[in-house]
Amino acid sequence: MRETDLSSPAWENGEPSYAAALALKNNIPYIGGECGKLKDRLDKRFTAKDLAGYYVILQIPYWSRMNPGKIPDFDTWFNELMSGLKKSLWIDPALEFTSDEFTRWYESKNHGKFEFSQINSEAPAPVSGENALFTQKMGFQFALLRDTNILQVITDMLNKFDRVLIVYGAGHYAAQKVALADMLGQPEYTYITDPKANSPDLYR
Repeated sequence: MRETDLSSPAWENGEPSYAAALALKNNIPYIGGECGKLKDRLDKRFTAKDLAGYYVILQIPYWSRMNPGKIPDFDTWFNELMSGLKKSLWIDPALEFTSDEFTRWYESKNHGKFEFSQINSEAPAPVSGENALFTQKMGFQFALLRDTNILQVITDMLNKFDRVLIVYGAGHYAAQKVALADMLGQPEYTYITDPKANSPDLYR
């Protein structure tokens, strides 16, 4: 990763960029926890259209949070998103997948009508079981592969360094805490006081 301006509000390298930039600035070794072969593994479980459709579902709640009360021109929004996904190589650049095809894919796989305004974070949530939506079952496979890889990276780093700081969303800890406790013992929690926080007690 190239050096990043810490004052920049936009991070071109995704969520880990700020932590990575701080580590690099202070000469601290940094390693990402994401699975480099995630797409290859998912390609064996799902079709190219399944993966494209799932990435679309992932983006809708995020777009809605950033644009409250608005609904985009779906064809334009979809085509721009597909173009970006193909450039990132998360989906096959040769894949032909229109907004109409996506709608039919969603309604066939999830057995319900597609409405942009009704898609929330539950649609791609990692859920398994008979009553789970197809997109939720996909989310479950994503999460399983990611969390397994994150745990392996944590294990490798703890075997290499005396001190390891893990920067990840709390949802990953909820999924990994049993394995972490089995590996490291029961965690200890402390409270810290931050004068800048609205609430003086922060959980750490």
